[in-house]
Amino acid sequence: MNKRFVSIILLVILVLGNTIAFAEPGDFIHTGLKKIYKHKSEKDSNELIQDVLDGVDVNKFYREVENGKYVNITEEERKQMAEIEKLLRDAGITNPNEIRNYLIENKEKLDRKFADIIGEIATSFEDIDDENKGKIQDYKGASDVFILTTDNYSSPEPGFKEGSTKIARLRLPTEANKWKIQISNEQVPPMAKDTILKDSIDYVSGRDISIEVGQYLVLYAVDNGNKIKAYANIKITENMINTPKELAPKIEIGNVSEGEKYAGAVVINKLGELPEGASKWQILISPIPVERVYKVQMSGAMDYRPGEDIIMAAENELHPISNSFKKYLVLVAVDNEGIVQAYNTFEINKNNISKAPTLLKENTHYKGPVPGNNDGTTKFTELHFGLNPDENMKDAETWKAWTSKNPIAVPKLNAGAPGAPGTVLYALDEIEASIGNYLLLAAVDENNKIKGYRIFHLTETMVKGQTAPQLEEEKHYYKPEKGLTEGTTRINKLNLGGIEGATKWMYKIGESLDDPIFNRVVSGSSDYIAGQNVRTNVDDDFLLLATDKEGKVKAFAKIKLDENMIKDPPPALLREGMNYIGPVKGENPGTTKFEALAGSDSIGHNPKWMYMISDEEPEIPELNSTVQGATEFEPKDSIGENLLPGKYLILLATENGKIKGYAIFRLNNANIKMPPAALLKEGDHYNKAEKGSGAGTTRITGLKSIGIDGVEQWRIKTNPEPFLKDGESLELNSIVPQANIYNDGNNIRVNTNDWILLLATDYSGRVKAYSQIKLNEENIRKPNAALLIPGTNYTEPEAGTEENTTRFRFLDTSTNVIDATKWMYKVGKTTFGPIELDSIVEDALPAVGSYKAGENIDRVSVGDYLLLLATDKDGKVKGYREFILLERNIRGGPARMLNEDNYEFEKGNRPGTTKFSKLVPLGMEGNIRWKYKLINKKLPEKEKPYLNSIIEDANFVAVGQDIVVNEIGGDYG
Repeated sequence: MNKRFVSIILLVILVLGNTIAFAEPGDFIHTGLKKIYKHKSEKDSNELIQDVLDGVDVNKFYREVENGKYVNITEEERKQMAEIEKLLRDAGITNPNEIRNYLIENKEKLDRKFADIIGEIATSFEDIDDENKGKIQDYKGASDVFILTTDNYSSPEPGFKEGSTKIARLRLPTEANKWKIQISNEQVPPMAKDTILKDSIDYVSGRDISIEVGQYLVLYAVDNGNKIKAYANIKITENMINTPKELAPKIEIGNVSEGEKYAGAVVINKLGELPEGASKWQILISPIPVERVYKVQMSGAMDYRPGEDIIMAAENELHPISNSFKKYLVLVAVDNEGIVQAYNTFEINKNNISKAPTLLKENTHYKGPVPGNNDGTTKFTELHFGLNPDENMKDAETWKAWTSKNPIAVPKLNAGAPGAPGTVLYALDEIEASIGNYLLLAAVDENNKIKGYRIFHLTETMVKGQTAPQLEEEKHYYKPEKGLTEGTTRINKLNLGGIEGATKWMYKIGESLDDPIFNRVVSGSSDYIAGQNVRTNVDDDFLLLATDKEGKVKAFAKIKLDENMIKDPPPALLREGMNYIGPVKGENPGTTKFEALAGSDSIGHNPKWMYMISDEEPEIPELNSTVQGATEFEPKDSIGENLLPGKYLILLATENGKIKGYAIFRLNNANIKMPPAALLKEGDHYNKAEKGSGAGTTRITGLKSIGIDGVEQWRIKTNPEPFLKDGESLELNSIVPQANIYNDGNNIRVNTNDWILLLATDYSGRVKAYSQIKLNEENIRKPNAALLIPGTNYTEPEAGTEENTTRFRFLDTSTNVIDATKWMYKVGKTTFGPIELDSIVEDALPAVGSYKAGENIDRVSVGDYLLLLATDKDGKVKGYREFILLERNIRGGPARMLNEDNYEFEKGNRPGTTKFSKLVPLGMEGNIRWKYKLINKKLPEKEKPYLNSIIEDANFVAVGQDIVVNEIGGDYG
């Protein structure tokens, strides 16, 4: 979805959600759809969004503003965006967050600018630049029922009955299944889609509707549930109703007799003079009696000249004619404007009309018509009068035929056959004709009277069209040449230039093929592209066709194929192991070779061996074809120069320069001796191996393929022994088996003195560069030091004797930490992680000597990490433990002494008890709970509580709770 599309949708949603009959301020209109989208209607909002998503022209959306004017929202958005871009550019702001803040802070300024834009582009509806916008009164609500158009119905016209109208043509819109009508004195107002229609009448086209001038015929298209899908208010005018008319007088004039030329026809005789006011005669044929004729124009009436045949029966009514056949012929005399002045009617039955000749039958009387031999002709292949001719055909002696561009009426029995006297048609005679013509075949007697007939409408299968134009050799095509496979031919160059209507090539192969007809499809033809192999035989015709997309021929060439155009069989295919071993890597970079080459019965026992190298796959040679550009060689010769994978090699076994056998190879890394791969350099392509993060691991970082082509991934392989001896190298594009894909910085599990083979490869593992790396102790991480055990090696850190200190009361390594002779520690803000055995932790304390149990560890805080280390005399770690210090582990500052503002004592409720009558945490922060502890003597200074210390054996207490006390030395303390 493009930017404009998204922005329009956003603008529509914003306006419909926040803006403050016909359109009113805040509403949208679309001048193409002629819709109004009410901004207060959720349904209209959804319709608008759907219309935009359906791809309507967004440039035709307008929003109504004050004073009945409209703004084009596309133009408004463009000008608003230009104004915003100008403001941001002037302010020098590009950061998205700064843009957002700027727009919020300058909202009032933007509102004023946008109001100016609206004032500048607002226009009245009449001035909207869209010549097809129509009238605003014709616009409907977006969620209203659709209005029917003249595509759905024809204008009402007078009905058959007086005071009636009718609609002759109806076409249902999408989703509707039937028509209904209502008669109303007022227009039906707009309504919501799928409103259920009530009190209506079913209607079908052509049915009379009783209605008065000025009333509304409301036409509805509904579904099976009577939900309205579309409707129209049609105001009835006088010319739409069958109003009372003046009767025309009936006159007794004329009589009918059978037709003179055509079957099923009559002629009106003895018409005499036209009645007063009339200028011509007209006729009308009706299947029902016509009781009254009015002084009006008669729909469907045709001009008539006395003596002309009037065809009353169609061909399908003549064979055979029914005894009940009856129609009515209305003769009217009309004035210059076609208004009836007088009339007469005649009832016509089978006895009044002229008889038809025998209808000829296919196979019994004829076979055809089929295309003639010459362009623009048709013919019958057989003509017979029949073994048992009927009453008519028994007198037939010859055949005649003629054609016409217009439909041919059925001739009358015994009518004279047209055409020159004495012209006789025989089977296989060609008749000039064109596709679409009508052809009359007639069997006539000795007097040229028609006894039998058949009428044909000629199609392309009956007429030979014009032969298609010839293609020009070397302009439109080149002669066929040998294909790539045995028994095939092909045309390598084709050009449709200058061939009108041709869009593709087709072909057909066969013996003695007919020339194709212009604009006809050649049966059995197939699509063709230049260079396509076609299987064929010598002396076949190659029919090359330039056609349109439907296969209709626009031009052609017919080419007789000879032996020089068809591929001979190939030589014998050489077999691996029997005729050759290889190809394998040559002795020099960029070469290949065959280890052995041998003749056989199929190629001769002493062939001369040759080869050719190519970038493209070579064509399979023909047996006994001559060799051009090949190089002679012997087994074990290194052949080729600067060969690369993907090149093709064709091996040829020859005798006297003629090819007897062949094999084609696509060379790969296994066939070609490649130069050494590049050497990776420490510092340029990788960093020195360093200790990994896990025990017994190393890692390599800083992998870079700078200056080396084709590197797509890295691989490694480890081994206790060197991979390459002095002077050895890895071949370019070779594959090292069991080398694993490696990512920069990953741990590699190894042992001391192992070797790593580092490889820069492509995705298939083909080596582009390499290095083998010897490892020692400084490259490999040792196992972690022993984890100290609580209770065995230490007790948990506890508060020290001074503020912000901690300490260990117990430390011991004698039972389980080997070689440890002293204790050290380190404090940090983050975890120290696993500690390697025999590593030295930088800045561990004390710098000199050993930490002793009970000594304060100072400058600690809650949340610090404390690392306890058991080391040897040189500070190498043998055991360790890490702690996160909590409040209970650290000595805080002096606790504040409670005073009388915090508590009050009084006697308890039971003998030997006391209690607190007040406990108030005045001057203390946090969630305070109260505890007490009874002691036998005054608390020594050094044992006074400190902040966050925990008093052992203290009990919770609440206000008013009795506390049992004991007398000491005759007093309660």
